[in-house]
Amino acid sequence: MRRLRTCAVLAAVCITATAACSTNDTNKSGGQNPSGATGTDILTPKPSKDIDKVTWNLPYGEPASLDWTKAYSYSENSVVANLCEGLYRLTPDLKVEPALAESSSNPDPTTYVYKIRKGVTFWDGSPLTAEDVAYSLNRHLDPAVASFWAVFYEKVDSVKATGPDEVTVKLKQPDAMFDRWLATPAGVVGSAAYTKSKGEALGTPDGGLMCTGPFKVQSWVRGQSLTLARNDGYWDAAHRAKAKSFQFSFVTDEAATTNALQTGEIDGTYDAPLSGLAQLAGSGTLYQGKTQATLDLLPTEKKSPLQDVRIRRALALAIDYQGIVQQIYKGTAAPVRTYVATGSWGYAADAYKAAYDQLPAPRTDIEAAKKLVQEAGSPKDEIVIASVSDFPLYAQLATVVQDAGKKIGLNIRLQGFPTSTYTTFFFDKDARNQTDAFFTTNYTDVPEPLQLYRSFRPGDFYNYSGYDNAEVTRQLNEAVATKDDAARAALIIAAQKQITSDVAVLPLVEPANRLFMNKKITGAPASFVYLYYPWAADVGAR
Repeated sequence: MRRLRTCAVLAAVCITATAACSTNDTNKSGGQNPSGATGTDILTPKPSKDIDKVTWNLPYGEPASLDWTKAYSYSENSVVANLCEGLYRLTPDLKVEPALAESSSNPDPTTYVYKIRKGVTFWDGSPLTAEDVAYSLNRHLDPAVASFWAVFYEKVDSVKATGPDEVTVKLKQPDAMFDRWLATPAGVVGSAAYTKSKGEALGTPDGGLMCTGPFKVQSWVRGQSLTLARNDGYWDAAHRAKAKSFQFSFVTDEAATTNALQTGEIDGTYDAPLSGLAQLAGSGTLYQGKTQATLDLLPTEKKSPLQDVRIRRALALAIDYQGIVQQIYKGTAAPVRTYVATGSWGYAADAYKAAYDQLPAPRTDIEAAKKLVQEAGSPKDEIVIASVSDFPLYAQLATVVQDAGKKIGLNIRLQGFPTSTYTTFFFDKDARNQTDAFFTTNYTDVPEPLQLYRSFRPGDFYNYSGYDNAEVTRQLNEAVATKDDAARAALIIAAQKQITSDVAVLPLVEPANRLFMNKKITGAPASFVYLYYPWAADVGAR
């Protein structure tokens, strides 16, 4: 289980009409990047030809809905990214480029104007219009829709079609981060007429969708499979789908997934099963892709010894990071210094890297940890750490942390929760009060560190620990309103240093984006881009 995505913010950038890099040659380095992260792969070898059918697994199960306003988790986004498009799209090298918006301008701090691409049609042949764009974006402002992406529109005053091919967004106050959200489902466009006609059935097997992407829905049999068909009228020739049919399966069991990959029943998957990596060695290729994700232990606001920074620092010093990397992740991860992954440095990369390198590297020092516990009064109160009872990875991690605590005199008890309960920790304070800390794999939706650090401000819905530092709050508030990349990076770096020193969150490792494809197919991007990029269109025959 990975997290349900937390609310965040993004920074505006100057976006140019650069061709996507998905058609380039492979960039499979197999080594470590300069910051020490394991995943460096971005692309995989280009296909030699088209293919009739590809079968792909969704390891987190069947999508709940394909309505883009409800696409807020792995399975949903992995599929919707190939069906529906936003004004922008994320690229495999983790940049943002134009999609349905041919260009944009920011004439004043509270206005964004988008020129809509001409010649684009929906699957039924009807033309994309500015009215379709305005209607789709306004769905996030409609309380009746209850969009999971509505929070990204908190500073939006209005969205209007202001010309035949023009949409204007007015903000209530300057928000330098709004623009790039439109590379996520927050910027997806569907047919207004079709959406209105389907109502609450939109995105279900009965209601379907009407979008502009390289695939369209062919069939959806609940509990069995979801099949896409190539959209031969797709506007972007560079991203024309190479597979005539792309079928998704919903196998969540790692052993069953491994077996299906070995036999060829499934051709490929992201989040390749860790327990089956050795068995899969001769069946295809495992890529360790560049990521925007870190695996972390998040303290809650519940009163416990973890509210003492000395205890948090002690626990961080007692954890066996190399054991997590080798025994749990089978070498497909690396210890990480910060809450934000190195792949999230979408601008000012040199500045972020220099700051990262100055932070202490993760290390295990039991004696130093014991001294910190003693300085904190050797508390005997119980620390409850939650894990997901039906997800082995988190159970293994919980055991590692419990063992670390035992070595330095902390009283840690593990509590398993089913996925249905665990996911409520992200949204319900009362549910979180059952635990003192819980695990999550957190990531930025597009490469902007502020997306995650923003949550360390008092009162932020996702400030799970109640962290409160006046100077950090000032820096983050200023960063939210700072459009200049270098200036914003300086503010974020300063806040990051204090947040890391305070161990407001315990970063554990940066897992590589594990992509496995059998010997029949190739082309899927290896980087952590498959939630907002039409990746399935790149998959074809070897």
